[in-house]
Amino acid sequence: MPSGSVSETSNRKKTNLLHVKARAKEIEDLFATAGVTMSSTCGLAQLIGNAQTVADRWFSNQTAESSMIDVFYALHLDRLADAILPLRDVPSRGKYLSALTSGDLDCFSRQSSYAKNIFWELELWAILRRTCPSAILKDPPDIVLPLAEGTLGIACKKIYSENNVEKVLSEAVGQVEADFSVGVVALSLDELVPPETVLRVKNKTE
Repeated sequence: MPSGSVSETSNRKKTNLLHVKARAKEIEDLFATAGVTMSSTCGLAQLIGNAQTVADRWFSNQTAESSMIDVFYALHLDRLADAILPLRDVPSRGKYLSALTSGDLDCFSRQSSYAKNIFWELELWAILRRTCPSAILKDPPDIVLPLAEGTLGIACKKIYSENNVEKVLSEAVGQVEADFSVGVVALSLDELVPPETVLRVKNKTE
């Protein structure tokens, strides 16, 4: 550990990066426990490796070797972990873990991928579970939410182009109507942000 005083901001950043590195290890352990192989060349493995490297560089005072993009990728892995780690309690976790290794998970690219589609399903499911633990992953549609008034089917879709919104909505509605009288289509608009761009806003509302 480098000696000398460090600012509160620096301490907080180091703590956050240590947290992300620990979660990267938890993801690796989850894959191992589930018996799912993660290729070292897949997008998820590369994000895990980057998060571990960035954290190690911060703690060894080699921050100049990591770019801000590397740091953003580390923060993106933390977001992925929020969606992946709750799979510990899911008997069918293997198929979701395998799907996450099947394509691009780069938050700065706008390449359509099955892995990104699955990540959106898992992310929304994990968010719902915080207030409604009964939310389950079920295909079709993607998520099922038992409520007092009945069961809600939720189809999760990512929009990669404004030109195909109608087609995506039609497919999603078909998924819900197959088994549910009431449903929701949950759209992710992440991919409509320009590639390789960080949007800066003044406040949450903006």
